[in-house]
Amino acid sequence: MTSSSAEEVINQVNKAYLGVHEQFEDAFWAFRMNLQGASGKKYEDSKSALDTFLMDVRHLKQVETCLEESPLTTEEEQVLKIMQRTFRCYILQNDEAVNV
Repeated sequence: MTSSSAEEVINQVNKAYLGVHEQFEDAFWAFRMNLQGASGKKYEDSKSALDTFLMDVRHLKQVETCLEESPLTTEEEQVLKIMQRTFRCYILQNDEAVNV
């Protein structure tokens, strides 16, 4: 995998994250500020979509594959490591923990 592939993965993950995060933020603030048309369901659905994205092991695997390949620029490596830490915070890898 080349550095441009890492750049593509970074851009793809960022674009996908931005989409679900913006939906969550819009629903969160609309609900919290009691704006017309806001609902708890929209907020809960957007939070669920955001959590589902962050818990998707495919994103972690994609990022880790990029980290294993070279060459990476210093900036790409730094961004990929931040993504890796973020996904690892959300992904439960222990079956017992998942069932709690």
